[in-house]
Formats: sequence, structure tokens, C-alpha cells
Amino acid sequence: MKKIKAYFKKHKFNSVVTELNKISSHGGIGGISSYETLGFGKGKAINVDNTITYETNSLIPSICIEIFCKDEVVDETVKAIQKAAHTGMKGDGKIFITSIVDAIRIRDGKNGEEVL
Repeated sequence: MKKIKAYFKKHKFNSVVTELNKISSHGGIGGISSYETLGFGKGKAINVDNTITYETNSLIPSICIEIFCKDEVVDETVKAIQKAAHTGMKGDGKIFITSIVDAIRIRDGKNGEEVL
């Protein structure tokens, strides 16, 4: 199992969810959680007096989604997010993928991929 965490521009949220619903309809994704966030990334490195500094933007509103999915749909899920969130402009976002050791459904105590 994997956890996919993606940050992207707010106006792309509906497009991303639409693409993820297509994958979710044939299984493999346990669901999607989302929340609004504020942040900034690093700008282009600048060499000033032989030191490296970074330009930073003001805090920019974005969306973060978290998805727990089976290993076999990770690539498809990531590609769907990339496709739907892409604008080609600076600040399109980032996707992070981590491994999940186990998952437990509180209601019935079942664990592993069957809880997805």
C-alpha cells in the first residue's frame, strides 16, 4: 500500500477529483481526503557575493490531497494527478509517495489492503 500526498493549485481541484474518480471506480483507491493549505516553495537560486540565496514567494493558497491506494494503481494515480493539475506554470505543485506498513479499519478490526 502507498500514501500519495499531492499539493496543487486550488482551481485544479475539480479536475483532479474527476480523474481520480475514474480510477476509484475500478478499485485500488481507498478514498481521497483534501484540505486547503498555504505555503511557498523555493525560487531560483541566485549567486550573490559567492553565496546562494533563494527567492521565496508569499504564502500561496493551494489544495492538498491524501490518497491511500494499492501498489498496482500508484503509477496510474500519479499520472492522473499530474495530468489534471498541470498548467505548465511555476508552482503547479508536488506529489509525494510513501509506503504504508499496515492499515486497520476501526469498525471491524480488519487490516491490510482489504480495508481500502
